[in-house]
Amino acid sequence: SACVVAGTADELVPHADLRAVEARGVAVVPIHGANHGLEVDGAAASARALADGLDELHVFLERSL
Repeated sequence: SACVVAGTADELVPHADLRAVEARGVAVVPIHGANHGLEVDGAAASARALADGLDELHVFLERSL
């Protein structure tokens, strides 16, 4: 299994590309509102968004084992 972690506000990763890899069976873990550096507006918001993404990544890893 494969997984891609990407910020939903990342201008370097087109949404169409994420949908295309997801359609091929790759899990996509979105970091909501995050840019390419996985940052959101402010340190606390970035930490919360990253924690949510890590929770989703943990679910992916549990399913993959």
